[in-house]
Amino acid sequence: MPPQQSPQSFFRKRARLFLYLLILILAGSTAFLIIFLSSFFLVSEIRIIGSYRNIRGINSYKNRNLLITSSQKIEKEMKERNPEIQTITVAKKYPNVLEVKITAYRPTALLETTNGFVALAGDGHILYKTKDDNKRLPKIRFYQKFNSDTITAGLDVSYKEIKDSLTFLTTIEDLGLMVDRVDINSTGVILCNLKDKIIIFTSERDIKQQIYWLQTLVRQFKIEGKEFKSLDLRFDKPIVKFE
Repeated sequence: MPPQQSPQSFFRKRARLFLYLLILILAGSTAFLIIFLSSFFLVSEIRIIGSYRNIRGINSYKNRNLLITSSQKIEKEMKERNPEIQTITVAKKYPNVLEVKITAYRPTALLETTNGFVALAGDGHILYKTKDDNKRLPKIRFYQKFNSDTITAGLDVSYKEIKDSLTFLTTIEDLGLMVDRVDINSTGVILCNLKDKIIIFTSERDIKQQIYWLQTLVRQFKIEGKEFKSLDLRFDKPIVKFE
């Protein structure tokens, strides 16, 4: 006659069996949950907000898991790959949308180099290299021509004279005048060549004062119906020559 199993032994075996079953159920549920979350939160749509659409590398984030995707990392990587981007904000819209808000730099001028041009934004940010002589953008000729091989898109020009010339260009265009070419010599003189006018500045004197005189005189001439031939703002009292 086989020995009888004690009630304590019976319940211990049942408890172990229940525990194994519970562990198996939990493991299966966890695996199912992981697989579900991995597929449910995959990026299926990248929504671009803004006029700038040609974002290099943005599609590489499709099918990424939104839960473990870093918005800050995407912003950093996209700015490195797209020098034209001025500001970028990435937001995660659950369950599967990546929303990207973009503002782009606007090319202000082309700086001549040894092998073509580089496009500059108004703050001196280098946007891209080009050999195309874009007729719509004014050209900047610096007295020392830059080697195009040493220029990197995404960085900023450091020369004060170039940054000042960009500031003057923006101001002149805001006044309704168009600049064809800017010549910068070694003494800091900035010569803005318009179609039938010349405006002269210097980076050696206060920029704000020269801009003030430019805005005041050009607006005054428009009211009076006068057309100036040259405007030299390098002195305490600007020198004006008329037609």
